[in-house]
Amino acid sequence: MHLRIGEKINNDNTQAQVLNLEDEFGGYKATDEAAGFGDREILDEFGEDQEVADLFSQDPQILSDMENPAVDVYFLRITWGMLEGDTSAVNVIDWSGSAKIDRGTLVLLRTIRFEPKDYIHRPRPDRQTLEWTSHTKPHFDGICMAILVPPNEVTTVSVKGSFTFSTVPFTKTFSFSELESVDVVYPVDEYGNEISFVGHKKQLVPCGGGFLEGRWITTRPGHGKFFGKWINGEGTLTGHLKGHWGIRKNVEKVFFGKYISTDGEFKGLLRGRWEYGKNQGDGWFFGHWYDRHHRMAGILRGHWKAGNEVNRKGFFHGAWRRTCPDGPSDNYVVLVSPGLFGRIIKLECRYHKDSFPEESPADKTFGGAKFSKKLALDCIVLVGPYTGQGN
Repeated sequence: MHLRIGEKINNDNTQAQVLNLEDEFGGYKATDEAAGFGDREILDEFGEDQEVADLFSQDPQILSDMENPAVDVYFLRITWGMLEGDTSAVNVIDWSGSAKIDRGTLVLLRTIRFEPKDYIHRPRPDRQTLEWTSHTKPHFDGICMAILVPPNEVTTVSVKGSFTFSTVPFTKTFSFSELESVDVVYPVDEYGNEISFVGHKKQLVPCGGGFLEGRWITTRPGHGKFFGKWINGEGTLTGHLKGHWGIRKNVEKVFFGKYISTDGEFKGLLRGRWEYGKNQGDGWFFGHWYDRHHRMAGILRGHWKAGNEVNRKGFFHGAWRRTCPDGPSDNYVVLVSPGLFGRIIKLECRYHKDSFPEESPADKTFGGAKFSKKLALDCIVLVGPYTGQGN
């Protein structure tokens, strides 16, 4: 069951919810739902990814390092193929290849949509290399992995560290610092195959993080809905989300939604901003999620490509992070920064009290010498694309 704006949700275990774009939370209520919102498509399409018995994931030292605050851990989710899904596809694409790092240990956590003829090569060549065989046609495959980098581990190759994804259709190298917030999709060929990279760096509990993915559907120009799954940093399915997006009367591009556990228990209300990319068929989103008392619980961001209700295509991939209770204060700073797809985006961010000298003005840019970007923890888009720096 997918709802249009203005329709009501009437389940036995929840209050009536009237969806709209002008309400504070889009009409959603902090109530429990049926598993998967009672939607068979969500339950069937967005289930658990395949857990794999990777040698290094069972290593006691690796398990200890995953919880060690001195060890940098980067979680990365990569999907390749027909990300929207296309049952008319006739070309089989060979994505067999490898992932390699030059520092630390690469741990495979999950495979995504692997079929019987797709597999991980074993034994692995070494702790820094992962190889696989993968072929796609109408759908996509993928992997979820963790990269662990102890502070005392350096090599003559690269002190900072790098990650390389290598297949015949596509090859790309990222620095470890780029993996902290990578959120990008690349076109691969004329048939519509693409590859998506979403990553984040480990945050200590309760400041954990993970991934989001699902369908992004246009129901009418400038308006639509989304639905999919909520995944923790280790690749485990922890819940589902659904919502709607559109353009308000004041022309703000907004989205609203709801996040529940796999059993349907209420977990959060979602709201934020979205924007078009290079064309009106794709773009990005950025927002927050809130607990049942409407207190901010975390942030979420990602990219989308729109489908429609007829072909059921379209997708979104993203990441979430819980807000650290001892993190930012209630102070805010307005920032202007290059956004995804080459757009200039104005953000509002919470920041630590010590981020600015006393005499600093409130408005700064990411390029300003007096501002540390890493201290801006909870940003939300205020206004759409900008063409210049500053207010």
